[in-house]
Amino acid sequence: MAKHSIDLKIKIVTEYLEEKSSYNTLNKKHSISISLINQWVNNYKNFGLNGLKRSRKNNSYSVEFKSEVLMPL
Repeated sequence: MAKHSIDLKIKIVTEYLEEKSSYNTLNKKHSISISLINQWVNNYKNFGLNGLKRSRKNNSYSVEFKSEVLMPL
């Protein structure tokens, strides 16, 4: 499970964008670093709600897919 829920991220980003709270206020209120709040705000501005969703890492790819990608090389 993600450390911070999507609902919390949306709440914090919305508070900031609606100019109800500053980064410092949100930092103190939720005990979340200013840099992380800034990252969420930027991700939201650039990618919308998808920017706040947890990204999947360590994707595994089939042998067929790898072959197709590497074949032109």
